[in-house]
Amino acid sequence: MAAAVLALVTPASAQTFTGRIDVTVADSTGAILPGVTVELTGQQAQSAVTDASGEAHFLNLAPGSYNVAAKLQGFSDYTSNNVQVVAGASVPLRVTLGVAGLASSVEVTAETPVIDPKKMTTSTNVTNQQLQELPSSRDPWVVLQTVPGVIVDRVNVGGAESGQQSNFQAKGSGSGENTWNLDGITITDMAATGSSASYFDFDMFEEMQVTTGGSDLQLATGGVGMNLVLKSGSNTLRGSSRVYFENEDMQANNLPADLAATLGGASGKRHVHLPHVRQLHLAQQRRHGRGLRTDRHLDGQPRGDR
Repeated sequence: MAAAVLALVTPASAQTFTGRIDVTVADSTGAILPGVTVELTGQQAQSAVTDASGEAHFLNLAPGSYNVAAKLQGFSDYTSNNVQVVAGASVPLRVTLGVAGLASSVEVTAETPVIDPKKMTTSTNVTNQQLQELPSSRDPWVVLQTVPGVIVDRVNVGGAESGQQSNFQAKGSGSGENTWNLDGITITDMAATGSSASYFDFDMFEEMQVTTGGSDLQLATGGVGMNLVLKSGSNTLRGSSRVYFENEDMQANNLPADLAATLGGASGKRHVHLPHVRQLHLAQQRRHGRGLRTDRHLDGQPRGDR
């Protein structure tokens, strides 16, 4: 009996690498509408029918953009495009259906609310669009620099520090308490706690979620939780390509002209004048008899014996 009671009160594990959409359907007067067919397309395709409370819930959704459509006989169709789902968050979507026969077209764009009443963690979600468009070095440690409350031990400009991992911490926790997760699966390096076991291809991420408080109970420590969400496939054949280019012309130069002149020119490089070396010689050691040696110049003339 005790074992059964303990099993009942054990908290369910949360899948922090997925999100959800909560749909509530009502008519133009505000009355709830049960029996509405709600279809979801995008990263995943699902359908549901609203219950007696006029609600339909789509759970465990991969992060990305979705389209939501609602249909009920006697009412106009509803369409909501570009509903953005992020990891560990829910998107409340209020759907209003008008009476059929009225000339109306409903086009709604829904976004993740700034304040999510169902969210119990303190986390920052960096979407794929932000990962691609933010002008920064392309690694997860640079993304951590943009998260409020996270302190990183170095500044990576132009990828100059991408050859090694950065140490980071938040809210008083040590760097050894950090955890790394890939689609919710812990991949923290056991030989160097708090560090990642590998480096990553930056373009394989759909989203990055950084948790600094109220972490999932599955995480063994209370440090920063980095969750890397991978891109998911689809039934449509598609591909992508990328080209990166960088040279010195793309780097700014804030060296004042007077300081550059002091250092020795517009380039800022100091000119060092060394005394002229009149003669180079090579010391060649030869052993004769009892350890005698001869030093000779490059011209072959003896310098002296000892």
